[in-house]
Amino acid sequence: NVMLDQEEMDRRSNRAVREGHPAYEQEFRIQAAAQLYWLHEQVTITPVAPGEWELVGVVLDVTARRKAEDARRATEDRLQQLLTRADCMIWEARVRETPEGRIDWSFYVPNSNLYRELFGGDPDPLRPRMWGALDVPELEQMRARSGRALRTGQTGYIQEFRCVTPHQT
Repeated sequence: NVMLDQEEMDRRSNRAVREGHPAYEQEFRIQAAAQLYWLHEQVTITPVAPGEWELVGVVLDVTARRKAEDARRATEDRLQQLLTRADCMIWEARVRETPEGRIDWSFYVPNSNLYRELFGGDPDPLRPRMWGALDVPELEQMRARSGRALRTGQTGYIQEFRCVTPHQT
């Protein structure tokens, strides 16, 4: 077995003890045979005498979580590469119906060439502009179609619409 992060682990634990911290935690890697393990360690530090401490640690195997995070990051990177090259836009929304019956949309939109072409810049991560900010002749039909799909429990909907800009439709 090979501890891949031993120097950093030693620095972190020694610093926590020297500076009088009550605890520390860290993630580190161990290479065991052909398998790489990611471990998460939580340690409590109790002084027992001058220059002497008792440390108690709990170690969890977080390899599956790290693999999933790496896969998600790789997928996001590939998606971002696609969006910078393709003439498409992807959006995601959290939607809720207000007590008055109005549908309230909260969007997440990654950067894409199409978004920049339509809206003149990258989306604001907290409040991207969407179809209501453009000249979309079919906007009312779009709102009706999406509202009907949401209220009737459909798993999705498809629509085509126009965005009229000064240079192109």
